[in-house]
Amino acid sequence: MFYLYFLKDKYKVPYICGTLRGENDYRIHEEPPPNTKINHEEPPLLRPILGGGPACLSCLHPLRDAPGIESDLFTFNILINCFSQLGQNSLSFSILAKILKKGYHPTAITFTTLIKRLCLKGQIHQALHFHNKVVALGFHLDQVSYGTLINGLCKVGATRAAQELLRRVNGKLVQPNVVMYTTIIDSLCKYKLVNDAFDLYSEMAAKRICPDVVTYSALISGVCIVGKLNDAIWLFNKMTADNINPNIICIPLIYW
Repeated sequence: MFYLYFLKDKYKVPYICGTLRGENDYRIHEEPPPNTKINHEEPPLLRPILGGGPACLSCLHPLRDAPGIESDLFTFNILINCFSQLGQNSLSFSILAKILKKGYHPTAITFTTLIKRLCLKGQIHQALHFHNKVVALGFHLDQVSYGTLINGLCKVGATRAAQELLRRVNGKLVQPNVVMYTTIIDSLCKYKLVNDAFDLYSEMAAKRICPDVVTYSALISGVCIVGKLNDAIWLFNKMTADNINPNIICIPLIYW
């Protein structure tokens, strides 16, 4: 059994209940089934149970065919997220095709969900190709989208490619933020490229992007790895002078 609930008073659509016995075996309810708990403080919830993927796909049919019910971009984004979490990339992209076919304009959330799943599966080249195609078609991504791509590149050791992507988007597609810079700094430090990491740290200061405790933790870890204890102490003092409280990672490194 699966349930796709929409908070009726907020989203103006009925609740939908479906089963796994067949795509035509569904019921539409003005209220949720008895004994069903719904947290009205959270957004609509797609909860796949007992097989998930086919159940999620079957709910497209009642949304399409039932009188008075019209699927929208929000609905499709939920389905993309569902299939992505189930690892069903082909189904996720089929939902994107439906979005475009119906004339909806996908949002950055739509694309980021797809990019994230490709990155998590290690398909970083496919993620970059998809990104390039999306941008070429005139769609816009946001800081979360690029942060996801940069993180994916760094996870597979493609730190230089992550830096190139940062340069490419810098002020043109989006404004880089502390997450993007810190992700690359952390990756550089893990490969003992501390000088390059400090260059990015200086670039952040020049652009008035404030480093956070994660940034300093990565840098302190990096300089400790290469034996530059004086730099670690300087970074620690700089962090506290900027009123950034050290975390559990920073302090042991300083006294290592």
